[in-house]
Amino acid sequence: MGVGLCFALWSPAHAGGPNPADTWARVRGDILARYPDPPDASALAYGSIHGMLGTLDRWTRFYAPNEVIAATLEPSDVGIGAAAVPAACGLRVTGVAGAAATAGLRVDDCIVSIDGRGVAGAAEADRAAMLLGASRSASVLTVTRGPGSADAGGTALVAVRRDWRDGAPLENGETLLPDGSMTAITRVHSFPTGVTELLVAPKTPRMIVDLRGNPGGDMSEGVRFVDRFATEGTVLQSDVRGEGPKTWTATNDGNEITARLVVFVDEGTASAAEIVAAALHARRGAVVVGRPTVGKRSIQTVLRYEDGSAMQLTIGHFVVADGDLPIGLPIPTGLGPEDPAWFVAASRAFSG
Repeated sequence: MGVGLCFALWSPAHAGGPNPADTWARVRGDILARYPDPPDASALAYGSIHGMLGTLDRWTRFYAPNEVIAATLEPSDVGIGAAAVPAACGLRVTGVAGAAATAGLRVDDCIVSIDGRGVAGAAEADRAAMLLGASRSASVLTVTRGPGSADAGGTALVAVRRDWRDGAPLENGETLLPDGSMTAITRVHSFPTGVTELLVAPKTPRMIVDLRGNPGGDMSEGVRFVDRFATEGTVLQSDVRGEGPKTWTATNDGNEITARLVVFVDEGTASAAEIVAAALHARRGAVVVGRPTVGKRSIQTVLRYEDGSAMQLTIGHFVVADGDLPIGLPIPTGLGPEDPAWFVAASRAFSG
């Protein structure tokens, strides 16, 4: 559905009464005709869409065409490390980091093709998919060099190997707790597809799973993560409008991690990370240490439109079978992640 059709779908507030769509059209006309410095008509349309989304939850968001590629690639995704916007030549690079910077891609370069596929005439969804690619895959970009360089206007081949965009999303290690015991600690920064492959079984009988500041990610990956610890039982239930309920259950494959668990959470823990914490508590008896989490248990999908814009829309909700996430040992607000109080609480949880 194109943006220009959105408002035709509004229905009258009362049967036979005034139609809000007519009022919207009159307001738009009055702004364009009488406001001293009227905005571009497309800016008005996108502003109206933002207004509509303001009546929904805070997780539903709209992206104008020039915002889509950069804004819809969350930090948990893997990619070449470049932000780009559509241009006549293909995709104009607006920022580089990580793999792209190492490979020599530059700001204002124009990406003409990716692995031999031209991007100028491709649909917005296809362009984004080509940029994102598969985890840790390699691509060859054909680029036209941007202005301001010695080779401006020239063509170059840039070979990039995708990596985790902001470093590895999972780190395995060990820490010495205040009671003198050595304990494994796994810090999970997000849940992109494939993160569970980085999880290493601990050498100690006790383990901390640190989910502080984890914004979530792929919910299916979160379920796979929990399944490394749980042998049976419902991990997660979902209810998506138009699809009905769905249940994910742990399976016993003989490779489960059996260490006693403590889970760290805070006000930055959201979505899939909250589900993982609750499921580890419900299915493995993990003690949850920290502060109240974000409370995001909703499911979003990204819808793309003909003009290149996109909307991240809430379409359902997740439920952990055993209810809400309990904070067994609270940590006062204001204490940073390395404050000894976190690890004192962990020692108490393991000894309890």
